[in-house]
Amino acid sequence: METTVVGAERSGQSSPRPEVAAAGRRLLSDLGAFSIALGRQVSEALRPRRQSVLMLNYGEHVLRFPTHHEFDFALSTRIEPPAQRIAELEQLTLFELRRMATDIRKLENRFSDVLAAALERGRSLRKLMVQLDLKSFSNDHDWRSIFAALAASDDDGHDPYRQVALAKYMQYLRNRQAVIQHIYAARGSEQDRQEPAPAEAVANAPLNETAIFDFTQIEIGGETAQDLWLLPRGESIGVTLAGVEHVDVMLATYGFRLVPQADAVYLVDAEGGTEYRLLRGRNAVGRGQGCDVLVDHGYREISRKHLIIDCVDEFTAVLTDLSSHGTRVPASRVIGARPTEPEALEMTMVGVGPGTSH
Repeated sequence: METTVVGAERSGQSSPRPEVAAAGRRLLSDLGAFSIALGRQVSEALRPRRQSVLMLNYGEHVLRFPTHHEFDFALSTRIEPPAQRIAELEQLTLFELRRMATDIRKLENRFSDVLAAALERGRSLRKLMVQLDLKSFSNDHDWRSIFAALAASDDDGHDPYRQVALAKYMQYLRNRQAVIQHIYAARGSEQDRQEPAPAEAVANAPLNETAIFDFTQIEIGGETAQDLWLLPRGESIGVTLAGVEHVDVMLATYGFRLVPQADAVYLVDAEGGTEYRLLRGRNAVGRGQGCDVLVDHGYREISRKHLIIDCVDEFTAVLTDLSSHGTRVPASRVIGARPTEPEALEMTMVGVGPGTSH
């Protein structure tokens, strides 16, 4: 009796030998098992520490967030400066814009240090954030009130929420800085000459030592910055290295490559050629002392602590950007960003209190 395979054309060729078919099935099974194992490893690397339900006392309301995912969603609309703030920035002089940009840079560095200490050494964000002055947070979008409510909690199980809030606020600062850059650039150097800053301020302005208003782009393997995806600041993003010789990574305006090898993953300076062997687990990358990967100190636009690279295995890394000028990777290599656990999908944010609708 002849057996016909459904969906396949009949031909004069004989069917595959049983041992070949069996080998094919085993290969598919192995690939499936590898994919499941890899997914679990990435999820584990991105999984936040123990968390409790957050009851956020917010004005007249008490907002209930079952997990940090709902909290993340709620804060996502607060990362852009409000229209009123933009209108106020447009009224500032160029000197005032430069001074504000410098102040924001200092805040960014402070918040990055706090987040890095929590990510690298597993320290309590609750204790670390006690060091932050609530007045350093803007009143835009009620950010100051949100952080005041988080500071009122003495539960370390709320640290995943604190990390979300800090990451989103750092993104707000980056967007506010971008508005300042745009306003400054639009006015041009002519107006700057018409409005000279005080001599002492010019001499001491740290802004002149940075590239805060530098819009320069460089090429990495034929790709410009627009071809790469800017990592959201403070958020852990999974990147796959499987199937390629390297993955381009742009730290500020400097090109690097993540190169998977049999023994480890290497971070390679695309211009200078220096290779840095990454350890399994978390690696701090930057110009500052104490970083696991200390890049060329002449790369001024790279932050003191620019990036955390968590090597899950030789084909998977989790990147957390902490920088002022950003980190970019090819969007096609991104495989995860805070994956939602199945139980979190079944839960929704519920608000309780006066005037709250369900």
